[in-house]
Amino acid sequence: MPDINPVLGIFSLYHELPGEFTNRFSTVEQKWFDQYRPIRKDTIFHSSLSLVDEGFQKTLEQQHAFDIIRKYHIRRFSFDIGPCYSHVEIKENRYFGIGGRLTISDIHALCAKRISWLRDKLPRDCEISIENLNYYDTGAYEDVCDPAFYNDICEKYSLGLVLDLAHAQVTAHNKKESSVEHLKRFNRNAIREFHLSKISVLSEDLAIDAHALPDRSEFQLMYELIEDSPLSYDVVIEFWFATKPLMAAYDALKVFLNEKNQDHPAA
Repeated sequence: MPDINPVLGIFSLYHELPGEFTNRFSTVEQKWFDQYRPIRKDTIFHSSLSLVDEGFQKTLEQQHAFDIIRKYHIRRFSFDIGPCYSHVEIKENRYFGIGGRLTISDIHALCAKRISWLRDKLPRDCEISIENLNYYDTGAYEDVCDPAFYNDICEKYSLGLVLDLAHAQVTAHNKKESSVEHLKRFNRNAIREFHLSKISVLSEDLAIDAHALPDRSEFQLMYELIEDSPLSYDVVIEFWFATKPLMAAYDALKVFLNEKNQDHPAA
């Protein structure tokens, strides 16, 4: 059975969390280089930057990302690959492309160049991973939200996958696919980490990534993907709006995992 490591995301209300709660976590996930919190724990980092963005490299250098990664021994650095434009504008938390659309060949060329650049900059023991993007029908998400796209990128460039369950569910709903079947199409051997939250379905044509509290339904979806895997996975609950509900969600995850351990006792 899988080894699941609950990870506490560092967010704006982190300082309001009680010490007896934060001390339960051996790993934290940071999100901002310019607001980095030096915490003496195993650390992974997920950036909202996209590799295809024109300013990807410049922004990382301006934020002294590589100095921080080296100084604090960050174990994994992850980021986005899409959308399929190097320049975008954002409306209602969705990308809209500006200028020419990138082809898959264009994206692979950027991956080859910029991942090589990252490997030259990063410590050898810092893993590189990418996160799946959620699909919206704006023209900026074409071809870069499908599991096959991520499987191919991860295999070709030896990357891990941060599987955002809500992003996958949004993509499945907005493309009128089964969430379960969509999730099964990801190569689970590439998965290193899960991001968990609950989506909001606004209509039969539109779901959004609401970052609402996940519950047993999301825990079960995640677990079914990796139930018979011997690998280790980091799991972050991505809810940033209040501390007490976040703590309750991690408690619920702990209960869920304990139940699964009882169902599958160690040999």
